[in-house]
Amino acid sequence: MTKQGKQELLKAVRPRYRKASKNEKSQILDEFVASTGYNRKYAIHLLRNGPPKNSSLKKRGRRLIYGPDVIAELVRIWEVSRHLCAKRLHPFLPQMVEALERHNEIHIDERETVADEYLNDLPPPEARPEPIGSTRSHNHQARYPA
Repeated sequence: MTKQGKQELLKAVRPRYRKASKNEKSQILDEFVASTGYNRKYAIHLLRNGPPKNSSLKKRGRRLIYGPDVIAELVRIWEVSRHLCAKRLHPFLPQMVEALERHNEIHIDERETVADEYLNDLPPPEARPEPIGSTRSHNHQARYPA
C-alpha cells in the first residue's frame, strides 16, 4: 500500500474508530494494522491523534555541499596524507591540493573551501583503516613474527 493510500485509509477509519466501543475499536485496529502493515502501537497513536504534522517531518542531517568528484578527490588526499584526522588535515589542504595537482595526482576544477566539519565524516567509518598505534598492542608477536 502506498503512503497516500495509507493516509486516505486513516482519514476514512479515524472518525469511525473514535466513536466505536472498546470491542469495535479492537476489530477496527486489527483491520487497520493488517491493511497498512503498521506496528499496532503506532496505529493506535495515528487513530487517536491523526497524521503527523508536516513541520515535524524535517529532513535531518547536513546538506551535501560538495559533488561526487570533489569528494573522490578529498578521499584521495586523505589517503595520500596517510589517513590524517580532520583537525590535522584541514590546515594543509590548500598546500596538498596544489602539490598533488602539480604532480598530476588529482584534478579539481572548482576551487572550494572545505569545511572542517565535513572532513570529520571523511570517509565513512566502515571504510576507515585500523589506526596505527604508537604503543605495542597485546598481539604484537602475532603481527610481527621474529
